[in-house]
Amino acid sequence: MTPARIAAAHGLSLRYLHLVFAEHGITVGRWVRQRRLWHCYRELREQGGRRTITDIAFRWGFNDMAHFSRTFRTQYGVSPRDVART
Repeated sequence: MTPARIAAAHGLSLRYLHLVFAEHGITVGRWVRQRRLWHCYRELREQGGRRTITDIAFRWGFNDMAHFSRTFRTQYGVSPRDVART
């Protein structure tokens, strides 16, 4: 999911897409990252140990586990491992 693909899918110019998000106080990139993290969180909660944290992170475009863990903890206040255990 990239800003260019989002804009094209909705028939918007890339500039207009960025302006719409700016009006709501968020960047397109931050929104995309939050959505990817939300999907990771949901899968970690629901996967029941069937997949590894690494598999889930890679599936949603996080290719560096240290970065993923830091970003996830910043967003949710817990580690991916803590979420997977509950």
